Amino acid sequence: FLVAVHPQPPHERASWKLDVYSEGWARWHSMSMHGTGSKYKVVVNENSENTAWAGVLKLQSRFTELAHIQLYVVDSCIRHLEEIRSQPQCNFEKSWENFSQHYSGQHRQVLERTRWAASFFLFFSLASVALVFRRFCTSVNSGKLLSRIIVLKFMLQDLPQQLCLASYFYAWYANNGLRCQMCIFHPQHCDAQQPLHWSNLFACVFVVMSAVCNQLLFTLKAPSIDDEDTLVELLLARGTVFAISVLPLSTAILFLWPDLQGVTGALLYMAAAVSALVGWFICLLGCLMLCVDEP
Repeated sequence: FLVAVHPQPPHERASWKLDVYSEGWARWHSMSMHGTGSKYKVVVNENSENTAWAGVLKLQSRFTELAHIQLYVVDSCIRHLEEIRSQPQCNFEKSWENFSQHYSGQHRQVLERTRWAASFFLFFSLASVALVFRRFCTSVNSGKLLSRIIVLKFMLQDLPQQLCLASYFYAWYANNGLRCQMCIFHPQHCDAQQPLHWSNLFACVFVVMSAVCNQLLFTLKAPSIDDEDTLVELLLARGTVFAISVLPLSTAILFLWPDLQGVTGALLYMAAAVSALVGWFICLLGCLMLCVDEP
């Protein structure tokens, strides 16, 4: 069952402790909840056959006014509860707690901000394309403008857009994310689903392609087939630029691995880890060289 504690003003920031126990339990075996302000907690006891529960709530506040607390207890009547617990991608307790927060839920806030950011990036892309096309139609020499637009797009769109893509994966595919919250009420969302299905795969490919288009700014001499050293240098240079270009996305996948390990393959995690390590190493090395060169 779900327990919700809502201290009313002026005690909305007060600290509280709730001890919950069944009739067959001793008080020293009770389950304790600690919190500040409004909080939700799912209580699970699979071994107890008792249906009667009791609890003790203690409030600690710096105000002396009479305290009013709204306390809700919602019993779970979900018929497909075993179906939810049988698949490893979702945490039933955490998903129910996050769903109960409504507009205060962390995953919903992340997904809402991601939607607004994606709308801004779409508008910025259309404006950039329109500017380059207008310059191309009115002037012959539009190469410098294209270079400036690519740099500006990389800083204002490509880098934050990768964070938005990683935020979407976290908000939707985490073990207590929105997909698992929908699984509570709709069994069709309880099946195992990989994040890199066709739609998301195309989104990832286009985001990465947009980020690595800055390679157009570097015109390196094409090596001959017999010149192996120059070919290796070219591959290292292009690979380094690629690692730096996708650094936000690879770093986000690296840090979100504990939340996405149930739905993300190990090969993708290893590729992201290598790319992130190379990108951060080059960035730190560049900063170190700039500090050393300063008089």
